[in-house]
Amino acid sequence: MTNTPDNSDRQTDTSKSRNWRRIVIISGLGLGTVSVAGGAVGTWWFQEKLAPMVSESLTRLTQRPVKVGELQKFRIGYLEFGPSSLPPSPTDSIAASTEIVKVRYALGPLLFKTLKLDITFGKSEANLQQEADGLFKIPELADLPPPPFNVDITALRFPEVDVTILPSETGKSSEPILLDLSNIEVLSKNKQQRWLVDLNGKVIDGGGNFRVDADVNLKNSEIKADVVAQKLQLPIFAPLVLAFENVPDVSLQSGVLNADFRTQIKLTDKVADLIQNIQGKVSLQELKANSSFLSDTVNLNTVANVAWPKVTVESLNANYGDIGLKLQGTAQTTANLDLQNLNLNLNGEVLPVSFETLFNTVTTEIDLLSERIETAETKQQLQQIRGQIQDIRPLLDGGVKTNFKIVGSLLQPVVSGKVQTTEVTRVDRLRFQDIATNFTISPQLNQDFQPLNLTAGFFDLQITPVVGGKITGKGEVKIQNSKVKSQEEVKIQNSKVKRKKLGVGSQSVPQKLEVKIQNSKVKSQEEVKIQNSKVKRKKLGVGSQSVPQKLEVKIQNSKVKSQEEVKIQNSKVKRKKLGVGSQSVPQKLEVKI
Repeated sequence: MTNTPDNSDRQTDTSKSRNWRRIVIISGLGLGTVSVAGGAVGTWWFQEKLAPMVSESLTRLTQRPVKVGELQKFRIGYLEFGPSSLPPSPTDSIAASTEIVKVRYALGPLLFKTLKLDITFGKSEANLQQEADGLFKIPELADLPPPPFNVDITALRFPEVDVTILPSETGKSSEPILLDLSNIEVLSKNKQQRWLVDLNGKVIDGGGNFRVDADVNLKNSEIKADVVAQKLQLPIFAPLVLAFENVPDVSLQSGVLNADFRTQIKLTDKVADLIQNIQGKVSLQELKANSSFLSDTVNLNTVANVAWPKVTVESLNANYGDIGLKLQGTAQTTANLDLQNLNLNLNGEVLPVSFETLFNTVTTEIDLLSERIETAETKQQLQQIRGQIQDIRPLLDGGVKTNFKIVGSLLQPVVSGKVQTTEVTRVDRLRFQDIATNFTISPQLNQDFQPLNLTAGFFDLQITPVVGGKITGKGEVKIQNSKVKSQEEVKIQNSKVKRKKLGVGSQSVPQKLEVKIQNSKVKSQEEVKIQNSKVKRKKLGVGSQSVPQKLEVKIQNSKVKSQEEVKIQNSKVKRKKLGVGSQSVPQKLEVKI
């Protein structure tokens, strides 16, 4: 007997299977419809609402209008916005725009309420307007409540940026400065507490190149940077400096800067902690500058090494008109950048220059300074100095050079060196083969750099007349609160004067020490010694006169205590036949205070 299948059970199973298929199909259609609708709504929201929402958030953050372009592309992990800008405003001097903004983000961190963004800007432009005080106003970020997501910007990239810097209207030039910045990359580390900046740029129209690699630590407020500048044309940037208050009116005609520095700076209100370290080298070539308060052009070439807080000048060559200067040495300051603690150790040389050039330069500068001085008393004093120079001018002809050394602090420097003539020098009607002396000058200044005391002296004075013999001497002048104390000693040895036939007769006039003092209270002691002095004359004919060798000291409007000693040893005066008449003019040393 055979068992037949249970048809009722089979029908039941088939019915259940069909019901499940219906449920799955209906659920799938429902979920698909919801997904499509949700996707459409999401796409619509991203396209229509995301850009305005970002614009509004950035506007609140920067406290100025920010426009974010429409969302042009959207896919998982990628957003692309159209042209966006930071428009100019009446209160802000910075404006920027970009053709496109590309944003990449990772989905994983979203699970932990963190949105990591890698932002790349398209071709961009930025305009920076310098303020009247010389600074640039940077937008201040508002203190907003924390967002629902932690926004972590991991990178900012600028493949191409054109920057226009507009100098302040208070400057001497309104020419814009054009910069081409390429491949700027800013990376954040340690939850945006550390930023790495890589910047390359060049100044348009051959203004030079520069590179900055910086490590900005916001937690410690420190910036470490490597800065390289190549052939930067300084006249382009000069208007930015001239906009600052109390900067002298200087016009740069040319100047090329090359620099390679490694710096470490701490952002703090304490000046002593501002500069942590600077190491590097800088050179300034072919600088030419003039100013309304200078009558001539300054030319400068220099190379210096910096090992903070010391600056070593390898070489400095400068010219002011026809006056040349060479300098090398060190200058060292303290961490607080106090000029009062600046210590100098410099060696220099003033190149050979004629007295005529010196007289021309000094009188021209006095005339230019007089035009700028308002007080009548100061103008009168300047004109008196000018008049004294004009009196000396026809009596002095020749050239001179100076070697000097500057050591000590800026408030109490000691200047020492040697002054020496470079050719036969005429003083009045006397001619000298060589004049040389060592000198020291020790001024003392107060904290406002006003003079308090001054000590100046000369020693190893060597004067060689053309006719033979030698004059030696030394002296010292001290000025304390407008009181002058001086000591001078002059020795004239084996001096010879020769004359030719004069005619009828002759007369020898005594060698003379003359001291003239006007409007002064003086205590003085003078000693004159003339030993074994011989005057020999030959036939003169009609007449002749030998005029005294003379030391003259003039002191005006001062309280003076002085001691002078003049020794004339083995002095010989010889004359030859001159014919009708002749006059020997005194060898003369004149000191005016």
